[in-house]
Amino acid sequence: MIHGGSQHRHGRPLGAPAPTSHVRGEPTTSLLGLVVKIGALGLAAALAVWAAFPLIEAANWVGVGIVAAVTALIFYVYLSPRHVPLKYLLPGTLLLIAFQILPVLYTVSTSVTNFGDGHRGDKEQAIAAIEAYSVVRTPDSPQYTLTVAADGAPDTGDLVFLLTAADGTVYAGDADGLTPLDPDDLTRGASGKIVDAEGYTVLTTAQINERSDEIADFAVPTGDGTGIRSSGLSMAYEGQATRTYQEDCDCIVDSVTGVTYTADNVNGSFVSDDGQRLLQGWRVNVGFDNFLRFVTDPATGASFRAILAWNIGFAAGTTLLVFVVGLGLAQLMHTRTLRGRTLY
Repeated sequence: MIHGGSQHRHGRPLGAPAPTSHVRGEPTTSLLGLVVKIGALGLAAALAVWAAFPLIEAANWVGVGIVAAVTALIFYVYLSPRHVPLKYLLPGTLLLIAFQILPVLYTVSTSVTNFGDGHRGDKEQAIAAIEAYSVVRTPDSPQYTLTVAADGAPDTGDLVFLLTAADGTVYAGDADGLTPLDPDDLTRGASGKIVDAEGYTVLTTAQINERSDEIADFAVPTGDGTGIRSSGLSMAYEGQATRTYQEDCDCIVDSVTGVTYTADNVNGSFVSDDGQRLLQGWRVNVGFDNFLRFVTDPATGASFRAILAWNIGFAAGTTLLVFVVGLGLAQLMHTRTLRGRTLY
């Protein structure tokens, strides 16, 4: 049938392309896009598993729930054909939370505590460290073959003692205590000493020398008033602590000097009657005392004012410099007679 010079067959012009089932606005997925999506979701799942294991070990179920919720949200958004704006907003939002909002919240929460050297853990950890650091050898002290290692980088990682008992049992000892090791996860030398262990960095002699003071003060808590300390580079012993915690008086008693250090729960320290404080304390909230030091302590206040002035001056100066240079270039480019203007 001919209508107005156009020929139709089954309601469409002859030669017109056949209709497709694609709905306008529905996203199409190429093979490359599918591979990228699978790879990105696999990476998200791997990061979630990596983040979940330490949280589970620490029994931080709130953190585990947050990781699970974020992972589920990522999979929902990118596996669904809907919520197209979220596909673009979600990565930036998660990065903003991870690298801007969370660090700010952590900094603010830390600023109202006495967090610092000697005040990093809780009271129980402080007591364990005080007792362990005061360990001395006794006549029947058990001996261990020692390998000094680190949990992480050799120069900054937490110290770990890789210990082999007389019966061949192997342990990893850190500031929290002993952890049994699987013999299949380590390598021994000809003398039976551990030379490599999965998850730890064995220190060389040079690296041990660099951290010798730290190693000399380090001890692994093993029980009530006992701990393991090093004796040279290849041996360690389990001895008795000379400083022990007495729960009835909430104090540390030194059996050698007879001095009693009473807990100061306001400042997070054990203090003797003459005002001496033990180096190891615990973390407590101090309110706005840290901020008041900028006003009451001349040395702290002077440093703070200098740092504050530099930060404000640097930010304002760089912004002003960019503005002046940009404005100058704009004025220069506005000159039509300028040679090379088009090329620039």
